[in-house]
Amino acid sequence: MAAVEGVMENGVRRKLRAGDYAFGTWVQQVRTPSIMRWIASAGFDFAFIDAEHSDFSLETIGTMCEMARACGVVPIVRPPEASGPLANRIQDIGAMGLMFHDVTSRDQVDELLRWTRYPPEGVRGSTSHGPAMDYVVAPGAELKRFLNENMLLVIQIESVEGVENVDAILAGGGVDVVEVGRGDLSTAYGVPLEARHPLVLEALDRIAAACKRHGVSLGVNCSSLEEAADMIERGVTCVSFSNERRILLESYRAAVDGLSSLTRR
Repeated sequence: MAAVEGVMENGVRRKLRAGDYAFGTWVQQVRTPSIMRWIASAGFDFAFIDAEHSDFSLETIGTMCEMARACGVVPIVRPPEASGPLANRIQDIGAMGLMFHDVTSRDQVDELLRWTRYPPEGVRGSTSHGPAMDYVVAPGAELKRFLNENMLLVIQIESVEGVENVDAILAGGGVDVVEVGRGDLSTAYGVPLEARHPLVLEALDRIAAACKRHGVSLGVNCSSLEEAADMIERGVTCVSFSNERRILLESYRAAVDGLSSLTRR
């Protein structure tokens, strides 16, 4: 991949394609762009910005993407719906990857690829001198080629249908990461929010085997280092650790419990 001077390379895509690991976390509620500096300072590679289960506006998403890029963190946004115009707009305001939830067919993937890439590979609409290009002025064909090569496509498999169709979904290429949505997947299997239920782990292992066959990275969100160790053993290479709300709540609760214990006689 020939670089374009001044435009950020998608280091997560590069790492995963090289067979390396990428580590990140979720942002779902804290709206200050400063959180991207914290994430960068901690050493994470990427941040999933959740626009499906949050109150984030496009303005908030754009500001977060700008700060993430400035800090060297790859911003990956999960839109609330699969829409070509929305995908285009989120990319234009700085997202370097998009995650689409509940993918169940190859036709969906083909459509997502068309939306997220410039012609001739896709139908993404053109803009220039914006966040997606880090405000760099360069030959249009060179820029668009580089952005197409750097775009990270993440799909979530979180239904029984998705698990059953996983080989067909991945067979045509173009998917960089399959993120297993264990919350919805557990609900689909009749064991809501039991992320480590045998049915859920069996489905995850089935997805992992398909990802290995098709050369696609596997992603899972982990709530502890112990769980991350197990997921890595199962083939996960794109590891997201918890989210800012849970991390803060657990830290606050541990602090209060610790302080309260000091006053017990």
